[in-house]
Amino acid sequence: GKGIRVESAGAKIVNLTFSATDPDLANMGLTFSNDAFSLEVENLNVNSTAKLTGDGNGGWLNVNLLCAGTRDNLGNCTDNTKILTLHDINVKVVEAINIDFSGQIVMTGSTYFDAEGGLSFNLNGTMNFNGSVTANINLKGGTMCITDNTTIIGNIKHFANSLIFIAPETVLAYQGTIPLRVNGYTLNLQGGGLFSSWDNNSITLNNDDGILQLADNATTISHLAIDESVNNAVLDIKENNGSSCSDEDGIPIDNDENNEGESSNLVVQNFVQDGNSDLKLSDETELSIPSSFSVPV
Repeated sequence: GKGIRVESAGAKIVNLTFSATDPDLANMGLTFSNDAFSLEVENLNVNSTAKLTGDGNGGWLNVNLLCAGTRDNLGNCTDNTKILTLHDINVKVVEAINIDFSGQIVMTGSTYFDAEGGLSFNLNGTMNFNGSVTANINLKGGTMCITDNTTIIGNIKHFANSLIFIAPETVLAYQGTIPLRVNGYTLNLQGGGLFSSWDNNSITLNNDDGILQLADNATTISHLAIDESVNNAVLDIKENNGSSCSDEDGIPIDNDENNEGESSNLVVQNFVQDGNSDLKLSDETELSIPSSFSVPV
């Protein structure tokens, strides 16, 4: 395929388009002669399913506006259905990104992704995470697919029923400055991996209508809190649900221990219960809580 090599500072492109009419431009390489260099792109237009590959040696692609579809004469992004894969590359996007469909952005290899304007997951939106992501994330439905060890540097906020899938033997390290509050919705965490946080930014049931569903064998949360204002939030332990995410080749992510309908053992490593909650255990499920916890009187 074709590619771009940046050999000086100050390189800039106004419009960079991945076109379905030229397959070479839909699978492009980007390299830098010096890891301190960057390529500034005003508009990155993904008009076809595309893959952007770096060499893993540094340098940044700085994008102002990313359109995973077709841009009309007014500059609006339409037909927002094109998949962009980022492999071994450092990318920053200034404007906010709406994740509207399955597999919209796929991160593979050693990729650093800085979504300066944030990520908003809508009803059917899915993004594959892998590596380091700097972004504030709004879950308004949709699915976060953690396919390999990932660090989220930013806050996750929950505004509608949503799913976080963490693949087996994989860690999602949440480094937000605020808790991931479930609010009055259902947050489903599954896949068999670990959601790692601290006691000051833990997953938190903070609303009486909130439901946290844990599913799939070995799924683990490092810290879970129940706010003192809560009277009947629900911690729902489910059986194996099967895979909810696929890799870059479209193959469902699963392992032999996560067969749908088989028994599952889930873990909450640290549990702070200041309020009241209901615990639901489905058939063939176990919940392990290694640390001690108290029940409010």
